[in-house]
Amino acid sequence: MSKIDDPFEAEWDAASEPASAGLGAAQSALTVLGQFNWWLKPVMTVINLGTAKEKQKRVMGMLTALHDQMVKLGNKYDDLEKRFHSLNSSPEFINAVYAAVDEAANRPDERKAVQLGTVLANSLIIIPNAESYEQYIGGELESTIRDLAQLGDLDLRVLAILREVFFSVLGMLPNLNNDEYFTEKFEQYRKAITDNNIHPDDFYSQCCRLMGFGLTMQVRHNPSRMTLDVHMFRPTRRGLRLLKLIAEDPAKL
Repeated sequence: MSKIDDPFEAEWDAASEPASAGLGAAQSALTVLGQFNWWLKPVMTVINLGTAKEKQKRVMGMLTALHDQMVKLGNKYDDLEKRFHSLNSSPEFINAVYAAVDEAANRPDERKAVQLGTVLANSLIIIPNAESYEQYIGGELESTIRDLAQLGDLDLRVLAILREVFFSVLGMLPNLNNDEYFTEKFEQYRKAITDNNIHPDDFYSQCCRLMGFGLTMQVRHNPSRMTLDVHMFRPTRRGLRLLKLIAEDPAKL
């Protein structure tokens, strides 16, 4: 096909003319050309997700989730407004709000936007107050939001599986500082991987990925309880905190 006979080339050249409307005209041309070029359809989908209108829609979805979760929490916590006023004046919380808006706008996933709004609301309950020796966690909220934006469904599913397997241990061992308690759950751990229909190697690689975000940690091998082919991981306090932050009812976790 010669260039003059190719509608893509002709329309693109027209949109690229100095007298044209620039990017807007180029996008219009791509929309039209998507009818003739099958490979342009997914490209146009991505471009449309980046428009100001779609970004605004996702940010509004995040704010709606924040509002809805605040209403739920307000029915359970009488001091929610006090918590909000003590936290929202901090630079750390302002940075976290900015991060949530930024990530919601720029990631084409409406479900993720909802998660980010839920995290902001739940942070009023999960993040320690200024009197706590763990007040540094409040400054970590922004990075938690940035990390959450990069986590997929399987990441969060694997993290939730680890919490479920070690639920009884987590209650007895809040500092998570004794691997022997975790290796006692070896059979339950291996069974959970099988029951969730995840290939063991994929499960381990997913745990390694979560380690990069500080959400999981490898448990030292205990040859008296574990076979050599199994790699055991546990959630970190940061990982457990993230699961609470995204939960509909954080008090239950």
